[in-house]
Amino acid sequence: MEVAKLLLEATQDPDTILAGLLHDIVEDTSVTLPQIELMYGNEVTSIVDKITHYNTNGYPWKWDNAAAQNILDACSDILVIQVKLADRLHNMRTLFARKPSDQQRIAQETLAFYIPWGTKHHVPQQWLTEMQQICEKILK
Repeated sequence: MEVAKLLLEATQDPDTILAGLLHDIVEDTSVTLPQIELMYGNEVTSIVDKITHYNTNGYPWKWDNAAAQNILDACSDILVIQVKLADRLHNMRTLFARKPSDQQRIAQETLAFYIPWGTKHHVPQQWLTEMQQICEKILK
């Protein structure tokens, strides 16, 4: 729900907002992409599929090398970017519940990639500012 609420700041597109609600469903439940397509249509399914693909099929949203970062940077689908960055902001807001080493790793990834990626693709500046502030707090 929080991702969908954040998306309302960036778009009024119902498919993007619905994809925000469903973005983790294929990973976290037994719901399949064909079921999503049957219930919500091709556009929602396409967004959820791209997010799921990057999370599970060899292109993690976390990376250990420049090649993986280049794969993510090549993603220019603004709908996928909006959902992914809304999810990242929500995750950043709850980051303090994780162990310190995870907090630092995630904050470094956010500063190195997600904030510049969001800037490049014109996501709401307030998202990027908030992520920046959380990262600075964690890393200091």
